[in-house]
Amino acid sequence: THSGRGWRAALASILALPAVDARWRERLPLVLVALLAVLAAQYATLADMVGIWWHSSTFNHCFLILPIALGLGWTRRAELAACAPGRSWWGAGYALANGLLWLAGATLSIAFVQHVALIGLIIGVGWALIGNAAFRVLLVPFLYLYFSVPEGEFLVPRLQDWTAAALVGALQVTGIPVYVEGRHLTIPSGSFVVAEACSGINYLIATLAVGTMYMYLNFRSPWRRAAF
Repeated sequence: THSGRGWRAALASILALPAVDARWRERLPLVLVALLAVLAAQYATLADMVGIWWHSSTFNHCFLILPIALGLGWTRRAELAACAPGRSWWGAGYALANGLLWLAGATLSIAFVQHVALIGLIIGVGWALIGNAAFRVLLVPFLYLYFSVPEGEFLVPRLQDWTAAALVGALQVTGIPVYVEGRHLTIPSGSFVVAEACSGINYLIATLAVGTMYMYLNFRSPWRRAAF
């Protein structure tokens, strides 16, 4: 019973809402409508991103990025409530710059540029409508959204080469003779190839996202966060 009360108290502490400035009650619906308008205007780019998340196992974790970002923002709700909502020309400029970046990506048919620009637009619009003080509080949750950009597969060939080099080094240490031709390895017991699945790209990208979340929640010192 005591344990049950402890868990209920902890949950209540997590879900507790601080006193909210009345101005936030007026501003938050505006922010939400503006962000939904951006997503509606950029529906094709958003659909392209979601399609990659769905069909590529490398980016399945991207479906969790928005919920995690919202959760990170929730942990800062007390500091956010203490800030008065404002408006930021810096945020408007960031949104404008990313709008131009999206146009460049669309003109050159570079999907990656359009994906990055869409996230930048979301951040810029949010920043412009909540003000600099509130944005500083939510800086990490906003920037965390960049992990939803499905990019990183360009690293696969380099990671394959590193994997092959590590295998060759390990074999040489154990005294097993090995013949190397690119990513093909031949030892007395047979021949092997370092395939794309051996690159570890799925693990690497997902670990960066999860590790950043863990770093933000468990460390306060910038040096410890950087070291982690």
